[in-house]
Amino acid sequence: MGFLFPQPSRRHGSKPSRRPHTSSTSRSNSSASSTSGPLSIAQLCDADPDTIYETDAQIEAASPGEGTPDYDYVGPSSRSHAAETFSDMAPVYESGLQYHGLQRSPPASRNAAAKLYALPNDEVEKNRDDMKHNMATALMGDQLFHAPVHRRLAAGGQVFDLGTGTGIWAIELGEKYPRTTVRGVDLSPIQPAYVPGNVFFGVDDFEDDWPYEPGFFDFVHMRFSLWAVDDRMSLFSKMYHYTKPGGYVEFQEFIPILECDDGTLPPAHAAPNALRDFIAYVQMGLQQSQQLAGEFLSDELPHELRYAGFEGVRTVIHKCPIGTWPKNKELRRCGMLLQAAILEGLKGWAYRPLGMTAGGLGWTPTQIEMFLIEVRKAIMDPSIHGYFPMQVTYAYKPME
Repeated sequence: MGFLFPQPSRRHGSKPSRRPHTSSTSRSNSSASSTSGPLSIAQLCDADPDTIYETDAQIEAASPGEGTPDYDYVGPSSRSHAAETFSDMAPVYESGLQYHGLQRSPPASRNAAAKLYALPNDEVEKNRDDMKHNMATALMGDQLFHAPVHRRLAAGGQVFDLGTGTGIWAIELGEKYPRTTVRGVDLSPIQPAYVPGNVFFGVDDFEDDWPYEPGFFDFVHMRFSLWAVDDRMSLFSKMYHYTKPGGYVEFQEFIPILECDDGTLPPAHAAPNALRDFIAYVQMGLQQSQQLAGEFLSDELPHELRYAGFEGVRTVIHKCPIGTWPKNKELRRCGMLLQAAILEGLKGWAYRPLGMTAGGLGWTPTQIEMFLIEVRKAIMDPSIHGYFPMQVTYAYKPME
């Protein structure tokens, strides 16, 4: 799977700190962190999370979630033969939007061209990623996860963040749990240059093979990316295979159904709503362009996880308002963030699924822009108290 790019360590941009020494019992590639240049995930997959500290005394002195983390420089990405199924990683520009240059090969069962990821990876999308992160953690009570993995991570564990985006979740987790190694993977190297020394990022498609030992991870996390997965059961089987017995997986996903509890949103048969129509058209476009293999929902997720072998499946539903209509101050903040994230992301969500360049519905740019005017009006309508459910589902791999 893709690449990691550790460089000489920096503490908040200061002079390089002394690199840690690894145990003589470490595997042969544990010394790879002292080299310069890109390293593969396979080279670092056996890294001991405690190697971010220099002595055992420092390990004992470092309280989980406290102290000043080391920051490593993550250099620009590069390609190698390991990415032979990918196109060039230079950005692709369509309709004034910047997209991932690294595109996924379709499953063997599909007779299709290289699969395109529907969303851009430009500055607007990165800002939206961070807004959604702040909104999600606020809905979850300022928590990064619901799964009961705190003790594992405090003691030192292995975490894999699938579809990490800007890496903000992985970075905050690494800062909170300095004994844990956090790995994030995404199609684009859009993560910041300086990250905690126990956080690493790779560029790859997480639906491809993972070069880890079975039972390697204590916690596998995915947020707002399930809709883009080609073969969910294949991914869940992979997650089961690489999770330790007793380890957890967690999914944080929006259910893109516009809901309302107070009657301010008429039912679809009674009155049209442009935002509701937008969601339906995007789903149609994603399916037509083969950017969406199944439904645009995650309500089957608990059943799929049980089928894959996971147990103790739990689901928590948070209601995220659209706009500032709630009386609760924290919910108003979440609603403001979600409203801004939707408004800023409309063009990015619309052009590939609805347009002509990626096999979507074939709308012209003029048709798309005219439709988005009505969608923006619906999003900003203060008389409608709508919300999107955010579903958090977690489960564990049973002890063998």
